[in-house]
Amino acid sequence: MIGVIVSSLLVITQTACVVPEEAISKGNIIGLYGGYEVEPHSIPFQALLESSDEYGDILCSGALISTNYVLTSAYCVYDLDNVTVYLGVHNRSEIDSSVQTFVATELTYHADYGFEGDYIVNDIGLIKLPEPAVLTSTVQLASLITRADYESNPNQGDINVTISGWGRIGYDDEYSDVLLAGQRYISPIEECASSDSLQLDQYICFPFKKDGTDVEGETGDTGDPLFKTVNGNRYIVALLSTVETDDFEADTNVGYYLDWIESNSDVKIN
Repeated sequence: MIGVIVSSLLVITQTACVVPEEAISKGNIIGLYGGYEVEPHSIPFQALLESSDEYGDILCSGALISTNYVLTSAYCVYDLDNVTVYLGVHNRSEIDSSVQTFVATELTYHADYGFEGDYIVNDIGLIKLPEPAVLTSTVQLASLITRADYESNPNQGDINVTISGWGRIGYDDEYSDVLLAGQRYISPIEECASSDSLQLDQYICFPFKKDGTDVEGETGDTGDPLFKTVNGNRYIVALLSTVETDDFEADTNVGYYLDWIESNSDVKIN
């Protein structure tokens, strides 16, 4: 399977998704691993992704960035025939007529996705919906980090972000039925300097505190959006990837791939 390049694009200019930050948390700590259940539909750009391959079922997340495209990790689309996309979901065990469901077959991943040494690189992908999503109170577009913001702080060091997804709520537990979220701190990239040949410019950095308070993505959390809130507006700065060392987790730096996203979708990025 090779990446799909869309040649005829309907240009959509992004505007910030405005949702009161206090609406996110319901306060009951139940995992992400280490997160909490969110207020239903308080993260209206979140997409639930389900697929399967020869090894079994695959659960991922993504973010609706236009009415036609979902942004996710390459892992969630690589070498697959189709992905089922659900929009407007809170409890994934209660998919009703209010949830918008799509079986997508146009799956794009970065041409250089794969292993470089011991680590996954270029872990970013796009899903084109077979028909446009309908924007409602429970389905809204995500906003991506702006070019100016990325250029001023390329690795988004020293900021707080929220991560959200339906992954396992513990190392040996099942996937969460309800959407979970948690807060994380992005460290200056220098704190994740590694003796390995890890290309840190394409990642953001989360050193492990190793004190039992880390909020970690688990199986089923690949593609989870990580977003920051500025003046009440949310901007996606990263996607949860699968890169870890003994000392830190490295997730896909969305700002690094703004040109790629714009070239392979109908999104116009400021």
